[in-house]
Amino acid sequence: MNSKLQKNTKSDTKSSVKHGDKDYQPLKSVLTKQLHVLKTKVELLTQLILAILAVRSVNFSQLLDYFNDNPKIDVDKLQQSFDNFVFEKNSLAQAVVELMPLPDGPWQLTMDRSIWIFGESKPNILVLGIAHNGISIPLFWEVVDRDGHSKTAERINLMQLFIDNFGVEKIGILLADREFAGSDWFFWLQQKKIPFYQRIKSNTLVPDLQNHLTRLDAMFCLLKPGESCFLEGQRKVWGNLVHISAQCLKENDLLIIASSDAEQKQALDTFKRQQLYVKTLMEHLRKLGFNFDNAIINNQLELFKMIALLALAFAWDVQSNAENNA
Repeated sequence: MNSKLQKNTKSDTKSSVKHGDKDYQPLKSVLTKQLHVLKTKVELLTQLILAILAVRSVNFSQLLDYFNDNPKIDVDKLQQSFDNFVFEKNSLAQAVVELMPLPDGPWQLTMDRSIWIFGESKPNILVLGIAHNGISIPLFWEVVDRDGHSKTAERINLMQLFIDNFGVEKIGILLADREFAGSDWFFWLQQKKIPFYQRIKSNTLVPDLQNHLTRLDAMFCLLKPGESCFLEGQRKVWGNLVHISAQCLKENDLLIIASSDAEQKQALDTFKRQQLYVKTLMEHLRKLGFNFDNAIINNQLELFKMIALLALAFAWDVQSNAENNA
């Protein structure tokens, strides 16, 4: 991240924003164990995470307000440290999970795609997260140097990373929005026995009771706002048998869910309840004040590392709030 290109926004936050006398040894221990950070570097990484939480920014110039009692820290020092940090996907996920006050599982997983614009490049950020207590925590992510929807292989890769690290038995349900649907995707999820609630488009063709291919919006055209309908049995969607449920959210706006099991009402209710996660996984960080738009990112590696810092900060913040509310 080129500090010379960062927005010159002055922050009024001073060193008083530090989190009192809280013991940060658990954070240091996780960073040392899971990320294999050298003890000589773990202190600065820990303080950088705490600075992000305190200042709610990733602009290095603003973060200096947190370090104003340490004359050895300047923008160049922070930049150099950031450049030297090496984050590995599996270790990052293990660190995030260890930091979080998560139940033993199984967990609700969410999938989301965001676009980051720097220069003429518009890379996609494909994110697999865990829904927990009203938030969704980024766990695995992939930065892809193109615009447009994600590919099935990219989604499978993130899911396989989760399975390799935590096991398929930790997946209670996968929630995904309409853009992530597809024949190969459904087939892979069912082959791996991964439960899913997947929103699908209203123009999707499925067999009716007479086995005639019919658009879903035609099947549910009589629904009024607030009304639901659950198709009997399983229907073939892109060659895969799934259960179909629908609710009319408002006129001409249908929520249609393809689910791996027959608990259709539960599928509909769960998806509605968690819809914010599915739609705005990365936006959630912005709304909570993790203002990573303040930094200008120059390449995919820097973007990946910045999300890593935010994920660790996010996880520690949630853990700290859970302790305070206990």
